[in-house]
Amino acid sequence: MAGLIWPNPNRKIAPEESFIPTGDWTKEEERALVRKLDKRILLMFIGYLDRQNVANAKVLNVGQPDQIEAYLGLKGSQWNLVISIYGIGLFLCEPFSNFLLKKFSAPVWFARIMITWGIITMVTVTNFAGMMTCRFFLGVAESGLLPGVPYYLSFWYTQGERGFRMGSSYTGLGAAGMVSGFIAIGTQNMNNTGGLKSWQWLFILEGIPAILFGFVVFYALPMFPQQHKGFLTPREEEIAIRRLPPNAPSAVDKINRDDIITELKDPVLWLFACGMLFIVIPIAGAAALLPAILVGIGFTTSIQANAMAAVINGWAVFYTFFNGWHSDWTGERYWHIIFTVVFYATVGSFPLALTASNPTWVVPGVRLLFLLLASCISSSYPLVWAYRANTAKGTGRSTVNSALTLTMYAGGLVIGPQIFPSSDAPNYVAGMWASLGLYAAGVACFSLIPFVLRRQLRNEPVPTLSDTEKKALSEGTGTEQV
Repeated sequence: MAGLIWPNPNRKIAPEESFIPTGDWTKEEERALVRKLDKRILLMFIGYLDRQNVANAKVLNVGQPDQIEAYLGLKGSQWNLVISIYGIGLFLCEPFSNFLLKKFSAPVWFARIMITWGIITMVTVTNFAGMMTCRFFLGVAESGLLPGVPYYLSFWYTQGERGFRMGSSYTGLGAAGMVSGFIAIGTQNMNNTGGLKSWQWLFILEGIPAILFGFVVFYALPMFPQQHKGFLTPREEEIAIRRLPPNAPSAVDKINRDDIITELKDPVLWLFACGMLFIVIPIAGAAALLPAILVGIGFTTSIQANAMAAVINGWAVFYTFFNGWHSDWTGERYWHIIFTVVFYATVGSFPLALTASNPTWVVPGVRLLFLLLASCISSSYPLVWAYRANTAKGTGRSTVNSALTLTMYAGGLVIGPQIFPSSDAPNYVAGMWASLGLYAAGVACFSLIPFVLRRQLRNEPVPTLSDTEKKALSEGTGTEQV
């Protein structure tokens, strides 16, 4: 029925995609190559950074002078500013990040991100100004990671493979949040060890692995199929290059001014960007204060709150894996995004807001279930990236659209914590209801995208094969129309 109402809105977006590269390799050879890519490339993103470690730090030694807010002397909304300024650093630097990734190469760029992030995380601060400075430069340090990942994966994977891979890379964030929760539990009893507070130990223990993993990324991550540090055999290199469609970004492509201007004029770019912003705001705000929200639900000790936060992040990791895999298996993106947001906002966010307004209606365990269901909405992020990457053509336009879309993601990190101010604790009623309106706005933006894409597709000329391609096709080594 859905196909009759809205038939395959994400399939064959660009005319070039009607030409699927084929060659003299077997399916087993291609599957072996993809497995090899997964083992090397996806492993690199397990070292994803946990930007929400301040959420775990907030509830350590709660009610004591050594608790982070009390120790730093924070008043009123200053804690929310500490969280938001991180997103400002990202927002200012994300638009240029993919240009720098292309210039310096993925191994250098991703290693730089992890190493600088780890170093800044470990810096000890003693007041509000110091915390604001460190958090801002943490955002600057991490800028380029989220827009860089989908852009980088587009050099290696076909459209049908990206949903699961982007989901897998994104789950590094959820896994980091889960691990951070358990580390926070461990540091609870390290207060004043070596003259440091529990929350300072949390930052140190998370910063060291990021630095070490940055060096691993620098030496092990391949750049492009054409430049891979000897990672691929000549045969694998040939397959890796030729199996991608003609419009796939390439290491040899140049980023030119016309591509940038063309992409900035594309309404699809702005629909994706705004849709991403509206959906990220509530998720980012809730994630930044997750242990504090759990305290309001009824898990009142720091150990309970951090443990439940780890459980929620673990569930989000599992569901993101599943949603990405199922999207690739069905060859569909659009409905996986729309269904995820609409369904889990209805069964998770709405009753969560309702019970926040009336906390005595249900027991804490039921409210925790609503929070678990609402966390599934975050699994739409990697599918948005995959859907966006599937609609772009060439390196220049891919660079612009991924950077701007993920810049809006950073904007959500700035705005999100502000809809959950500390003054609204412990139930954050206004933020819960605002989240529902933002989800609706995001769905409205994504719903318009297929209409615009179809109109653009009707107005574009159908690509034709060159004489060389026709000759290669007749020999069974070129491209094959489907």
